[in-house]
Amino acid sequence: LEFVLVPRLLERMAKEAPNMRLVVRPSDFRTLLWRLDENDADLALSATPTSGIEKRHRVQVLHQETFLVLFDKKQLGSKTKMDLDTFVETPHLLLTITGDLHGLTDEALAELGKSRQVLAGITHFPTAPFILKRRPSIICVPATAARHFAQTYDLDIAPMPIPPPTFDVSLLWHGRTDNDPAQAWFRELVEEEVGQISQ
Repeated sequence: LEFVLVPRLLERMAKEAPNMRLVVRPSDFRTLLWRLDENDADLALSATPTSGIEKRHRVQVLHQETFLVLFDKKQLGSKTKMDLDTFVETPHLLLTITGDLHGLTDEALAELGKSRQVLAGITHFPTAPFILKRRPSIICVPATAARHFAQTYDLDIAPMPIPPPTFDVSLLWHGRTDNDPAQAWFRELVEEEVGQISQ
């Protein structure tokens, strides 16, 4: 959500809290609880961690995210209908933090007796549009990002031809900031803007 959300937050802050500054820190669901515990971050917005949450942590689920297929029709040529055959025959990009080129999509395809070809593993979704514009390929992207990329980079989106994975997107913070008025205000601001983006 960072590249969609941060510009919106800065616009709101300019009007409502012009002296406030925002620092965005890199993290993911594996490290964000540590950042909150160490006072290294005030607020986290992430896929909800599946472990490690304790009583001192606060979690507010904002919405459930699913995935769409992102591609460039010009690169795919006649393969514009994203049916199962096109999905498995077209080279895929895969987001991978660890370098593993196997994911939930591969497990779902294996149950159907199918497999896909992974063209490249990338570590950040914003890299994908630039590859899609130059190579015939597709990527499964969280729906919020997919819609943004499609609009910004003149790309195309389609539903996955297999049941897509889903995950909860949550706000997380440390209980010590529960009653801090500035923190509460900022949490509400983020919640409002994420709600607008995910509609």
